[in-house]
Amino acid sequence: MTSEPSEILTIERLSVGTERVEAVVRVNDPGFMRTSAVPGVAEAVLRVLPGLARHRCESRSPRGVVAEIADTETPHLLEHVALELMALCGSPRDL
Repeated sequence: MTSEPSEILTIERLSVGTERVEAVVRVNDPGFMRTSAVPGVAEAVLRVLPGLARHRCESRSPRGVVAEIADTETPHLLEHVALELMALCGSPRDL
């Protein structure tokens, strides 16, 4: 008998409007609340989406976005991934 892998994240609600995208995200496994729970996550995400290195963050972290991605809340990383995917699809980078 095999068991299904548990979902780390659940997007409970997604709302797309003309001015913004809003999501309610639940981290199902508290062990993955922060990206630092997965060693090398920043490097792996940056290999797939190198444009993330140019992101600025509302928190204006003095550590820079790469260090921020390496140790932040998992939904915060999801936010930056979504913004980068939107930019790759033609949304303005200053969004």
